[in-house]
Amino acid sequence: MTFLVVLTQAAEGGDAVARQLSAAGLQVEHWPLVSLEPVPLDAIRPVLERLSGYHWIFLPSPSAVRLVAQRMKELGIAWPADVRAGLVGPGSVDAFRACFGSGPAVDTPLQPPHDAAHLVQALTGAGGGLSAAATPVRALVLNRPDGRARWVEMLRQKAEVDVVAAYTAEPVLKGPPEQLMWRLQRMKRAGGVVAWVIGASSQLDTLLQVLPAEMTDWAKRQPLLVPHAAILAHAEACGFDEGAVYDDRRDLVERLQYVTSSHGRALGQPADTDADKKEVSVLSVDQKNSSAVPDGGLTDDQPGSAHRASQAPSAATSPGSSPAASEPLPASPPPSPLSPSALPPPPPPLPPVPSPAVGPIAAGDFRRGAGLW
Repeated sequence: MTFLVVLTQAAEGGDAVARQLSAAGLQVEHWPLVSLEPVPLDAIRPVLERLSGYHWIFLPSPSAVRLVAQRMKELGIAWPADVRAGLVGPGSVDAFRACFGSGPAVDTPLQPPHDAAHLVQALTGAGGGLSAAATPVRALVLNRPDGRARWVEMLRQKAEVDVVAAYTAEPVLKGPPEQLMWRLQRMKRAGGVVAWVIGASSQLDTLLQVLPAEMTDWAKRQPLLVPHAAILAHAEACGFDEGAVYDDRRDLVERLQYVTSSHGRALGQPADTDADKKEVSVLSVDQKNSSAVPDGGLTDDQPGSAHRASQAPSAATSPGSSPAASEPLPASPPPSPLSPSALPPPPPPLPPVPSPAVGPIAAGDFRRGAGLW
């Protein structure tokens, strides 16, 4: 069976995924349908210079981690001590460790689906770091101007929240490169299979917009793999016949290898999308550990892995941390509630950061998907 994998994620994360899939023996083409850019340095500088005034900084995707880290490096700003990072999954943890090292404390959901809503649900639920705080917690969200807002409103119920646009995502409205177009046409004529790996609903919309009209119906009959159930629902509404939600890159590789080995299109059982109905816990990653997953090279850039590594608690637990509820940890003193004396002085009011233009696709189109690579 002739089989090809096409990735549409941005270059920053998609290149690494392409290398990992190729190493697993898969034929891969990387066709970025979104371009990510940090906001201008002068606009974000006042925000980054005041990071130490917060207890949590939320970076809702690996792309947010990398682009914020890029600006911090340019400004010579280190991650502030005693400030926790709220990350959506193992892929974000790996990106964070690569950018900021093993020192900062990190919170990330233990169970899939790994997204910002489940991170906040875990932190604000019974026993979560935010729910245990005796006084208001200050949190900073560094996302994109068209990012999903519902989880931020959940966070505002337990914390004083500042939201700042740190980067933009623009659709790449160009048709397939010549080499890829030739391969797609050949696959179509030969009855081959093309597996689309789509990171966001907006990428799916762009794909259907820029593909030649004679290839659209064929493309919708090919298998589709996405990192979140919301993207799959959007794909079904657009007319895609077959799709599945993958949990992390390990799961993605296994599903794709299954398709090739079985000489068919079956994607296997989709990941459990009912996890949001279950109790969610947070894995507070130890300061000495570099990843929330043993095989960090196979973690996903948006929703992440259900696999866990043994984690030792930090020698000194910072305010608001909570060990993973579903995994026993060595004994350590329980974290003490945040007290007024333990809180840093409030940061000065943030200057307004102009929201860059989103581009020809409406902001609502981006909000439908959770995969922000």
